[in-house]
Amino acid sequence: MSFADFASNITVALDANDQPAVQQHCRNLQACLQTSDEPCPLPIAKKILAGLRRKRHFDAMQHVADALLQNGQDDPLVSRQYAQALIDRGLLALAIQYLNVLLPEVESNPDEEAEVLGLLGRAYKQLFVESQGKIARAAEYLGMAIDYYMQVYSNDASNVWHGINATALLARAGREAVTLRGTDRPRDQAAEIAAAVLEEVESRWTAGVASMWDSGTAAEACIALDRVKEAAQWMERYVREPMGDAFEFGSTRRQLVEIWQLSTDADPGKLLLPILDSALLAKDGSALQFDASGLAAASSAETQHQLEAILGRDRYVSYKFMKRALERAKAIAQIRDGSDVGIGTGFLVRGGDFAPCYGDELLLLTNAHVVSDDPYVVNPPALAPDEATVSFGPDSVFAVKELLWTSPPNRLDVSLLRLDGEITDIEPIPIAKRLPLADGEQRVYIIGHPRGGPLSFSIHDNALIAHEGPPEGRPPRSDVIRLHYRAPTEGGSSGSPVFNAQWLAIGLHHAGGLDMPCLNGEQGTHPANEGLWLQSIRAACAQDVT
Repeated sequence: MSFADFASNITVALDANDQPAVQQHCRNLQACLQTSDEPCPLPIAKKILAGLRRKRHFDAMQHVADALLQNGQDDPLVSRQYAQALIDRGLLALAIQYLNVLLPEVESNPDEEAEVLGLLGRAYKQLFVESQGKIARAAEYLGMAIDYYMQVYSNDASNVWHGINATALLARAGREAVTLRGTDRPRDQAAEIAAAVLEEVESRWTAGVASMWDSGTAAEACIALDRVKEAAQWMERYVREPMGDAFEFGSTRRQLVEIWQLSTDADPGKLLLPILDSALLAKDGSALQFDASGLAAASSAETQHQLEAILGRDRYVSYKFMKRALERAKAIAQIRDGSDVGIGTGFLVRGGDFAPCYGDELLLLTNAHVVSDDPYVVNPPALAPDEATVSFGPDSVFAVKELLWTSPPNRLDVSLLRLDGEITDIEPIPIAKRLPLADGEQRVYIIGHPRGGPLSFSIHDNALIAHEGPPEGRPPRSDVIRLHYRAPTEGGSSGSPVFNAQWLAIGLHHAGGLDMPCLNGEQGTHPANEGLWLQSIRAACAQDVT
């Protein structure tokens, strides 16, 4: 197989968001590189590394770059991408050491030198973020990051990416009264650079030569200049770029939160972050986390009205998609044990959707292996109902009053719970009547509390692989209809709802693994997560409960 074939296979797998295939093709490429006498051509190496980076496969990117270097492809671009992967994997000290060795080798190449200096700036910027609380060390890292970015921007003001990063860090130093070498007025310097950067981007936009990154850069410049409405307009241009992907939007969001310290509680974050979040929710390969206050602010009517006023009704369609997702998320709770450790997820449903006698009462649905009164549910051990607490946020915590109905883990793995207290201002999650076609094109979405952490949207590599429902499903048991999908989940996601593209719940997530037996009588196994069709749960509950 040629290197071009490897590149083609990896690209196809990346475009399909097929993580196992990406990993296997990369392993095959590494094995080939180890035995090849000829180095991989640079254009092919560049294409592979760029694709892995855009889809956030940083582990594969690091190992492929390492194999390329060992194979003899020693172009500075490959070395730089190797360092980029180290940074993205959090190996900051190793990345800085490697970049400092690489820097003398690129002195004769101004473009590569600027890239290497920018990566050094980024590595120190991340060290600054991670060193909060260690005041002296944080100031040192902040100053180093600014110096590297300014070294590039001072030499060539067309490097607006370096300029806006220096701006953000100088503004941060001004807010926190950090003493820096070379300037005693960091806020003023930040505003001066931001104005120059914005002027440069505006001229590119007028000339029709602006890049995708330029729009995001202009948005940051407007933040520094306190021009919030203009920042929103530039951000909206940014997320509408056809080449925009989760890597770019996620990086921008991290910059706004970690460096600019924006939040959805107040402007400008209240206006800007929902624009980015809506774009991320519509992209493969992304992930979002919200706490209760951020969830409410991002989905507020005030935010919607602001966006409509600034962007126009026809230019924030993706925000409506996000708003629906956030409304669903309000009905999703973390289930905790007596030590206040999150062990699972549950979600509110209308009781009458599962048994008519429950009418409009709000009930909580979760897995039997999360909460059960059956002492034989031991792997993993389920919480007894009186041991569980249910939290929709710090100010909305309930005990379990009663377990109304359950089905064991080896059947439907579900428990229906009545909570102790009145639930207000939360709508139950609507249930889809039908399953999407399992044609390889449909996507599913999961919202839960992985690893006992914040509420997270799991929407990466989220294809619906197969299901046993009508019209073509062939389940071993007619009363247990399973779904297989590739949206990644972790411990704590058990009991999460599985949604279709309209944000209607189709399943109850309960299991997953790298070698799940295929459905519908097909031989073999595949990497998949598994949920139970809510309509099969509803039918069983309605039959048992009178």
